[in-house]
Amino acid sequence: MRTRERVELSLIAVASVGALAAAPLVSLPVAIGTLVLAAAALLLGQGLLRDLSIKLGPQAPAKSSCSRAAFCAESGLGIAGIVAGAALLFSGSGGSFSPSRGQLALLFAGICVFGFFIKDVVLDLRTFRLRIEKDHRSVVIW
Repeated sequence: MRTRERVELSLIAVASVGALAAAPLVSLPVAIGTLVLAAAALLLGQGLLRDLSIKLGPQAPAKSSCSRAAFCAESGLGIAGIVAGAALLFSGSGGSFSPSRGQLALLFAGICVFGFFIKDVVLDLRTFRLRIEKDHRSVVIW
């Protein structure tokens, strides 16, 4: 495990404790669409922060010469979640949920850990297969 990955896991733990402390500020019940939107935004935000740390970090990797068209699975799921959450929220369907403080913190931590585990997964757009591409910010998207 690289130093950057250890730092990210440590930040997830600290942020999860912060989410537990901030959970009482959430007005309940929460619309399912709002939860899906927030979860997708969290996943996208985590990926953005990771990409910035890779790009601006002291050990930024050299650009890959890979010319394969690929799409980040983390970003794809985040975008799909934004669309699904907005559809649920603006259509008025989906109902609501009244989570406890612990459930909100577990949801936050679960999304962050899920994002950590899929951070290197990309969808190859030519073969429609998933593959692992470390620090794939250098993979050509289109």
